[in-house]
Amino acid sequence: MIAHLWPRSDGDSWRARLEVGGYTAEPFFQRLGEPLGDMTRADAMLVATLLIFMSRGAETVRVHGPVSRVLLRNLDELQCVWTKWRPNLYRKVVVEVDEAVDDRPTGAGAISAFSGGVDAAFTVYRHCVQPSGWHTLPLREVVMVQGFDVGLGEPEVFQRAVDRSRRMLAGTNLVVSLVRTNIRGLSTRWGDHFALAVASVLLLFADRRDTGLIGSGEDYASMFTPCGSTPVQDWMASTGSMAIRNDGAGYSRTEKVAELCNWPAAPEYLRVCYRGADHDRNCGRCEKCVRTMLNFEVVGHSSSGCFDNALDLADLRRVYFANGPMAAEWKSLVREADRRGIDADWVAGVRRVIRREQLKATPVGQVLKRFRTARG
Repeated sequence: MIAHLWPRSDGDSWRARLEVGGYTAEPFFQRLGEPLGDMTRADAMLVATLLIFMSRGAETVRVHGPVSRVLLRNLDELQCVWTKWRPNLYRKVVVEVDEAVDDRPTGAGAISAFSGGVDAAFTVYRHCVQPSGWHTLPLREVVMVQGFDVGLGEPEVFQRAVDRSRRMLAGTNLVVSLVRTNIRGLSTRWGDHFALAVASVLLLFADRRDTGLIGSGEDYASMFTPCGSTPVQDWMASTGSMAIRNDGAGYSRTEKVAELCNWPAAPEYLRVCYRGADHDRNCGRCEKCVRTMLNFEVVGHSSSGCFDNALDLADLRRVYFANGPMAAEWKSLVREADRRGIDADWVAGVRRVIRREQLKATPVGQVLKRFRTARG
């Protein structure tokens, strides 16, 4: 089956028509408040849609536009990653392009994806607020995306989230850019897709930046695969004009929080929640909010600034592990507590959560789950 991708510029946005079998879609990107700049190449659109083609049975993808030769080489390797990790979901495709471009950087400095969460804030901290060491890059800009954690139909909510992030970033001199996209709504499996979607947004800025940073979700000791973002594959979205990097995997989430406590604006304005009713603030009750509160507990720092409520151990009863990376984060909390000699009620509570979730994953746990479901 031959699939097609037709990118085009449409005034202030970058759009495409995607066809594979009987499926069609129209992905788009739009910079808010400024034009997209030079978008003659199809790099960003191909990165954003590759897994869609791979998951829908395409044998060949015909890209009707020029693509970076470096990116084409990298995406061949990326396809090897996902066909090994999820052979039942993805199959390799042959990518044909109108022109393979030999490109090199035209911009200067780095741009980072920014959501207001721990990983994104830590990237800003280590490269801009408290730069040190050879890892430091000249971070000049961050980009926030409407259409990922905040929906396209929530412009007011997105603006409040932007305002909150601007308060955190005040004094950094970073440019805060904004993008809208519908890529998440087209994704067949967001947990696999999200880093490629982030990389595609970063590539929109290749005309003025030479490096794009994606804050690492897991540290090197806790990497879990298959996972949408790891140091193993994030760099494979790089072109000749922009290097994509997974940033911060040398630190656990708790270690990142400990560092962020040295930047008063971060604990005050962090936004980590994605399950609460209000997407511009932290609900203080969901799994990720409770886990972040515990990260602060481990390092002996109050998290009261970014949460409206105090930690309630009763919320642990509602915690469940939706995926492997989440389980790894909770196990990391216990390891950090043990390493620091912390013997508190919440540590025992987290141990119970881990045991409960491990039991649910066993054959006995599956039988009990079916029994409870049958009883209603």
